[in-house]
Amino acid sequence: YQRRVHGVVTLGLCQINLTFNATHQFRILQLSDIHYGEDDNDDLKTSNLIRDLINWTRPDLVVITGDLVSGYAWDGYTKGFYERNWRKYSSVFAEKRTPYMLALGNHDYETDLEPSKIYDLERTNAYSLTGRSYNISGVTNYYTPVRSSLLQNTTSFNIWVMDTKKTGCLG
Repeated sequence: YQRRVHGVVTLGLCQINLTFNATHQFRILQLSDIHYGEDDNDDLKTSNLIRDLINWTRPDLVVITGDLVSGYAWDGYTKGFYERNWRKYSSVFAEKRTPYMLALGNHDYETDLEPSKIYDLERTNAYSLTGRSYNISGVTNYYTPVRSSLLQNTTSFNIWVMDTKKTGCLG
């Protein structure tokens, strides 16, 4: 499906409609800088922590704001680095049946996959709400609507994520 708000075109494929729950609440768990790819044991600990956080907070949505992998840990020539680490974090959301969306961070740009290919990979996870933009800079600048639980077909608010590209923290 394609969405347009304020002239920004975004594309997403997940068919999950986010809606306020019966008590008119919507809970978001935000994660940042989870940095998979530095150490397999640490990656396992991170996956277990994410599972625990999902169990404890019961979010309606998880938003990951950059640096899903540590591109600086990639050796620069071995293929499959990003996808291998993507499987580690994305499998948690499939296992927990929890929708998630993400914005790429600067370290995600340092791997063996171009950002558009990372988006293509995201499209293969049924719980990924990750979208992409086409007419602004950065692949993962997009939004996802959250629907009202009271008014049918009414958007209560949009969750926007923005991609830093390769610029990092200091711009």
